[in-house]
Amino acid sequence: MEVKQIYDNLIQILRLIASTPNVQIASFPQFVNVADEIALSYNDIYLLVPLLKKEGLISPVVYGILTQMDELFDIMSQNKSIWNVDALENDKYWQKSRFLALSILKELNESYDKPNLGFVNWIT
Repeated sequence: MEVKQIYDNLIQILRLIASTPNVQIASFPQFVNVADEIALSYNDIYLLVPLLKKEGLISPVVYGILTQMDELFDIMSQNKSIWNVDALENDKYWQKSRFLALSILKELNESYDKPNLGFVNWIT
């Protein structure tokens, strides 16, 4: 995958995380656990973030906030009660994830828009 495509996919995942729960739910097929898929999608793209840093596409500040997001999802993984649709709207950790995602988009001078997950292939 080209570095530009990695960056573009990161932006879409950040837009997904920054979205309201209704937009998040609408972004996925009905057969997936939305909360799980949000975190897994972030984890997948986060593994490629060091390449973006190396290529100069993200600053050390952005890298730091992305790392905070990864650490937040690690903390969240310890609490099974927040991995459902109801928690997306009400849980403080999901609210913090939205704040971090919006902060990253702002640092990158990227606008919030409805996420486009067209690059994801769903297996039923």
